[in-house]
Amino acid sequence: GELADDSSAASLDNADEEVAKLIDWLKKHPEKADAYSWGKLDSYRWRILLQKCPKYARYCDWSKLDGDNWSRLLRRQPRFADKCDWSKLDATGWKDLLDWQQQFMEKCDLAEIFKTAAGKEFKADRYDDVGGMGDLVSEYPKLSDKCDWGKLNEEVLSQLRIGDWEELIGI
Repeated sequence: GELADDSSAASLDNADEEVAKLIDWLKKHPEKADAYSWGKLDSYRWRILLQKCPKYARYCDWSKLDGDNWSRLLRRQPRFADKCDWSKLDATGWKDLLDWQQQFMEKCDLAEIFKTAAGKEFKADRYDDVGGMGDLVSEYPKLSDKCDWGKLNEEVLSQLRIGDWEELIGI
C-alpha cells in the first residue's frame, strides 16, 4: 500500500521525519512513485524532499512552494530556478538566497519587493519587510543601482517611510 498519511495532523517539527519516511518508502517501492498522492505535500515538505531527492521534481506542483521555501530550495538546488515564481520571495528570502547563489541577482526586482511590502495590511509586517530590504540593499548595493525606482508611486513610498531605507537606496 501507499505510505500512511498522517501529515494533516503533523506539525513542522516532525515534517523532516515524514519526508525521511517518504524517501525510504520510495526507495523500497520506486515502481509506486507515479501512483503516489503527491498533492498532499505542502511547501515545506516539497522543499525538504527536493533538496534531498531532486529526481522527484517531475511530480512537484511548483505553485505550492512559498517564498521562504523557494529561497531555501534554490540555495541547495539552483537547477530549479526555471520553475521559480520569483515574486513570492520577500526581501529576507532574497538576501538569504543571494548569500548562497549570487547568480540570481538579475532576477531580484527591488521595486516589486517594495510594492509588495507597501501592500501589506499590518504595519509590523511592513516593518519586517523594510528591515529585510535594508539588509538586502546594504549587502548587495548593485540591486539598488539597477532598480527602476519609477515603479514606486508616492503612495507606496509614503507607506514605506520607516527607518533609514531611503538613505540606503539613495533616493
